[in-house]
Amino acid sequence: MPGAAKVHQYIARKKITIANPTENALTFGCVEARISIHTRLYSDPRCLQAYGYFNKQGNSSPINTVIKQQHICKRGKSPDGIKWFLDYLQDSIRTEKLKLEELTGPALEGLVGDLAMLKFDLKGYLMTNWLRSIGFPREVADRIVFALESFENARKYIKSYPEGPPAAVAWRSVKFGLYIVSAGQCCDSLEIIIYGKKLDPTLKVAARAGKGPDEVAQYSMVKEELDEIPKLFGKDHDTAVVEAQKAEQAKRKAEEMEKAAELKSLEATAVPAEESGGEASVVPSTLDTQAKTEADAKRIAELKQTRHD
Repeated sequence: MPGAAKVHQYIARKKITIANPTENALTFGCVEARISIHTRLYSDPRCLQAYGYFNKQGNSSPINTVIKQQHICKRGKSPDGIKWFLDYLQDSIRTEKLKLEELTGPALEGLVGDLAMLKFDLKGYLMTNWLRSIGFPREVADRIVFALESFENARKYIKSYPEGPPAAVAWRSVKFGLYIVSAGQCCDSLEIIIYGKKLDPTLKVAARAGKGPDEVAQYSMVKEELDEIPKLFGKDHDTAVVEAQKAEQAKRKAEEMEKAAELKSLEATAVPAEESGGEASVVPSTLDTQAKTEADAKRIAELKQTRHD
């Protein structure tokens, strides 16, 4: 990184020093790492926003060293991954899954990072391939994805932070409709897998073994959480089909009643055929009246034919 060399030369020439040189010594490697961190973390608005929780803690922040931030950028890889890792650390602290003293450099590079990024991959897999395989209507699936697309949404709509207000639940009956049981269970199960800690011992084993998300979904404890959802969906879908059939029958009945009322109204205004020379009509006084009478007669015939059909 040519820029790092120039910055390091400037620091050496000016004899710049900083506090805590043990962890933040201004070596060439440190300068290079700081520039990389600035480019990948501080220059991305979403990552910088996610880092804000730790930045407010100043020197007491558990990830305020170059080494730790370097591990986060390395494990996160992409802007989405880095933001996820930062959000994961914040969420783990707030839900007491992790203690501050556990956020060491080796942990971020090792098991903590492994678990965080496995959950990132699991989220990507479960919210796309797996969710599509269930068969939820598009609007229901989209709402499930929205409720679970981030730590912020998961804590607002599924399970709240210990110190925060209760998660909203009324939206489920409105957004999920007849699929409230299966879609609701889907939200709860995915929250447990992706954002919860119940399955973390199993997921840590999978992370150490380098398993992919599709493989992890077949682990017995994970599979147990997922397998109930297709069954519940089947029941909800059967109910939805029956309700749709009832709605269609009601619609047809309403249309038939409307046509019957129209036929009755037209017949009431028509002159009997024997009084009009063989054709049902209203005694015409003008050409317009005659045309309307012919149209009424034609409509009566159509309605009668529909009724017989």
